[in-house]
Amino acid sequence: MPEIVLNIEQAAKWLKPVVLVAPGVTALLLGLVIWLGGLSLRRFLMAVIGAAAAAACGFFIIGCDIVTSAVLAVLVSVIAALVERVFIVILAAIMAVAVGFAILAKPYFEEPAAMVLTQERAGPLTVEQSLDVVKTYISSCVVEAEQAGSEMPFYNLAILAGLGVIFLIGGFVFWNSVSALCCAALGTMLVFAGMILLLLYKGAAPIANIREDKSFYTSVFMTMVLFGTALQLLLFRQGIRKQADLGESGQAEKENDQASGHQQKESKTGWRNR
Repeated sequence: MPEIVLNIEQAAKWLKPVVLVAPGVTALLLGLVIWLGGLSLRRFLMAVIGAAAAAACGFFIIGCDIVTSAVLAVLVSVIAALVERVFIVILAAIMAVAVGFAILAKPYFEEPAAMVLTQERAGPLTVEQSLDVVKTYISSCVVEAEQAGSEMPFYNLAILAGLGVIFLIGGFVFWNSVSALCCAALGTMLVFAGMILLLLYKGAAPIANIREDKSFYTSVFMTMVLFGTALQLLLFRQGIRKQADLGESGQAEKENDQASGHQQKESKTGWRNR
């Protein structure tokens, strides 16, 4: 898979600029919002993320047409908004499993044949051709991931399953902390992805640079995740406490109303017995 990603970097110069710039700017801006303030906009952001993920999976991976992908995006967006708490916990578990898979499956990835795109005579690709090229590369990455997963030993799969279960349970028990961590990690990923796409548009080689200095970029990534998590918990802790207090006060008012109603019923019963 690393070679496929490098081939995408080499082929990027032939892609239509809008295919790189539009998603790059969108990912960068959305990533900054999620990284620094995702905890305060969880319902809206989960709807947007659900729609974007569904549309991307439908169009690039499943192979649906644009209309079907749009319908799938709307459906998933509505579900994500309605079951925000469940969706964000599932998202955190999926992200944890994906990171674990990327680490454990690395020895099992084969080096595919080069897929460098050569269009020197034909010139730059159109938007439709660029999307087809991107779809081909994504499909190749999915196939490589499936093959690597099939070759992994059982204990690695058990580790990934255990990691997913831990985040699912921990997400419901420590929901605010896991939500902040999920938003910070997802925002950081989107910021990195947006910067990579924009640098590819400028003709740079960001993927090769990351591969050559993995420790530095890994440290930057982890620092951003930890900073974003701590910042969101610090900034929105008051709002979280206020919501908790409102929930507790509402429950207390409900119990008081039930108690007063019970007392009125007893008084009426006692008066009749007289």
